[in-house]
Amino acid sequence: MNNLNLRVPQSGVNAFGFSIYPIKDLLSNKKVESYVRSGVAFSWSDIGLEDSLINEVIDFVIQNTIKFNSLFDYEKTTREYLEKKGVIEKIPLKIKGRAEKMADIALKNMVGGSVLDLGCGPGKVGKLISEEGFGVILADVYENENIQKLGLPFVKVAPDQNLPF
Repeated sequence: MNNLNLRVPQSGVNAFGFSIYPIKDLLSNKKVESYVRSGVAFSWSDIGLEDSLINEVIDFVIQNTIKFNSLFDYEKTTREYLEKKGVIEKIPLKIKGRAEKMADIALKNMVGGSVLDLGCGPGKVGKLISEEGFGVILADVYENENIQKLGLPFVKVAPDQNLPF
């Protein structure tokens, strides 16, 4: 692959010419914030967290989102907070079967023999795709603790850097 300049834009214009509004700006709108709060509370209501903890976590995430200076810092501090509060260990209950669904969708649209799983997280989707005979490279801004167990190549990418592919 060529060394493409692929970055996650935080504002500007997307590939279709539509504006990308910074999440800070979106959350400054109280109506949008209300929708985000109710959506997150609903989606987390069935993973065994007390309502008070859900509300506390939502408060933290929204405040962290509004004040973050870089996406990497936001993701790092949010993950650390969620781990401290015991939320990270509950998330697999919510996303059980999600990797299989994502891999099924991806496999229906695969062309060629190799795949870059950019933003791979724990690498489950990439692992499932590799089991179907595709060469998979996993990449993310941090290395999930499960990555080494998968036996797939992993590349840690730096925020705001060109991808090394």
